[in-house]
Amino acid sequence: MNNVRRFRRSVVLVLVVLGLAGALGSSPANATTTAPDAITATSDFHLEYGASILDGTITWFNRSLHIGGSVKAVSGSKQGEFIGYNGNVSCIFDETRTTAAGTTRGFGFDETCDLRGGFSEVDIYLNDGAGNILRSQFITRP
Repeated sequence: MNNVRRFRRSVVLVLVVLGLAGALGSSPANATTTAPDAITATSDFHLEYGASILDGTITWFNRSLHIGGSVKAVSGSKQGEFIGYNGNVSCIFDETRTTAAGTTRGFGFDETCDLRGGFSEVDIYLNDGAGNILRSQFITRP
């Protein structure tokens, strides 16, 4: 399962480099403009491994998103990992939130993609303390 994540990350990295190369050659006529950031949809996520849980909500906006929720670790520390990107992978983020065994940690963070449509997908992983994937869920913007 870690090989799948490494492969996905490698593909995303290559696409980011290609996207940046294309962006450097673009003219001002192709530049994006900032538009109001109204809520367009929400998506819930829920991953369980034994009694450990990662759950929350993604709030999708035009050019950004908010991810809020909690990670609960029963035995051993647990980590929530969030990898988001847009359709051509010119915007990408990789955020983690970790909690120690026997605790629950709430979290909330925002990410911005200042391109029309913003982020298109968020890959969510419940990992052990060493970063090994225990469960995963892939959410596409509704």
